[in-house]
Amino acid sequence: MDLSWVFYLAICVCFIFAFGIGANDVANSFGTSIGSGALTLGQAICIAAVCEMTGAVTLAAGVSDTITRQIADLDTQSCWDCGGEHSKMAVFMLGMTCALVAGAAFLLLATWFAMPVSTTHAIVGAVLGMSLVGAGAACVRWGYPGLLAIIASWIWSPLAAGLASGLCMLAIKHLVLQAPNAERRALRALPVLFGATLGVMLGLILLKAPMTAAWPAWQLALVPAAVALGIAALVQLFLVPLVRRSISAVPSTDHAGWGESTELRLEAERSEGPAGSVASSAPKIEVELSGGTRVNGDLRPLWDNDDGNEESAGLLAHATRTASEQERDAFWEDNSLLPGSSDKREGNGHAVNIAADGNVIVGTPAVRPAPAEQVFMYLQVLSACLKSFAHGANDTANASGPFAAVQALYLHGLSDCASVSTPLWVLAFCGVGIVVGLATCGSRVMNTVGKDITEINFSRGFAIELGSTLSVILASVVGMPVSSTHCQIGSIVAVGVLESGASNVHWGVFRNIVIAWLVTVPLSAGVAGVLLLALRPLVT
Repeated sequence: MDLSWVFYLAICVCFIFAFGIGANDVANSFGTSIGSGALTLGQAICIAAVCEMTGAVTLAAGVSDTITRQIADLDTQSCWDCGGEHSKMAVFMLGMTCALVAGAAFLLLATWFAMPVSTTHAIVGAVLGMSLVGAGAACVRWGYPGLLAIIASWIWSPLAAGLASGLCMLAIKHLVLQAPNAERRALRALPVLFGATLGVMLGLILLKAPMTAAWPAWQLALVPAAVALGIAALVQLFLVPLVRRSISAVPSTDHAGWGESTELRLEAERSEGPAGSVASSAPKIEVELSGGTRVNGDLRPLWDNDDGNEESAGLLAHATRTASEQERDAFWEDNSLLPGSSDKREGNGHAVNIAADGNVIVGTPAVRPAPAEQVFMYLQVLSACLKSFAHGANDTANASGPFAAVQALYLHGLSDCASVSTPLWVLAFCGVGIVVGLATCGSRVMNTVGKDITEINFSRGFAIELGSTLSVILASVVGMPVSSTHCQIGSIVAVGVLESGASNVHWGVFRNIVIAWLVTVPLSAGVAGVLLLALRPLVT
């Protein structure tokens, strides 16, 4: 039986699924960093190209094998019967391909609606659906270890991540940000947090890496500790003086105090802009923009206005734009800055108010974050890199696991189930797809994660990313395919409630995300099952 068409179809669909992971799930890695302004989309793409790939090729193989083997029995005679007289491995190959099709379709649909969903849910549901159709309900491993363990991780992972991020945020708030000498405390904490964060992550990686499997416990503890001390020393010598000079270069009057929002503010009152600007009675959102950014055809720098006032620094724009104009304009499309929404861009220190009715109103000079808060920008960039690494380690398996099974059976024969493992080239191939998806379509879901749930600044973003990263990497170490989406959203909600109160969490957005989570498994399972039912006659 010629199954080459299944193999080549699986290659194409695997890349599309990895593309969907990048477009949707990588928002968990970078949404908060972009939402706080610590990173731009271009910087996030560069970081993802390195960190996602590194995580994929170092830790993702164990999770891939969990996706492939722990949902249904491969060797049992009454199930797939790999290598037996009544082997169904041809159907298994096709079923894994159908699972990739179902998961990829769901991810692309969710990305279109800017909903952050779980790629783990999507592929586990799809593999479950095709297993029910191809081998029967009795063959599914419902217990522990098996499907129950995977489902349990979806519950404890957001709770654990939220708890870790909440504790981290409380420690930062009470020990650093609210201290009388907050700036000095933050600068002292910078090398300690850098070293400790990297040391803990390295320790978890060494526990998992095959090359260190025979290391004694003392060596596994000594190497991360030595690396942590070395990193802390380098940060103290080189980064701390740089940060201190950067903070000192800004007048203290330009800084906001602790607790003053460094994010965008929704103002309900009527506002009047400077001369030449457009006034609006609609609620408006304050946005920082660079002086040369083009919002629409009528935009020009204020220093070019008719009254010759060269002291005004900011932007001048026309009143109302239609929805079609917004979609065509690169500024609105790339940054998702729609009327009534929020965004922040580094600029000339002045603000532009985007009203809910589409009006653009010149605002007042923007205020920089407090010095202690600025220190956490560097830590948030670090945590974003580590989160990207953790995402590559855990979520790449969602694409590589099913495809690894297909390619192994195609290359080594349907009876060689021992060869069903995840080679390095498959992990690298999926890593490329993730980076391409992030670069082309990642901004849609990033806005939901980084801006729409709650207000995020540098310190909150660092706490969110650190807590969720620890949860994801710990899960990768034990081979548990947790949802990085659940970890990140759990951390965002926990920090938002602790810092600003429940009223400042947009529960409507959170409700929609939870609904999307609930429909992921049954929908992807149904699509995969129907596809296998329709295509099964081609391989039997």
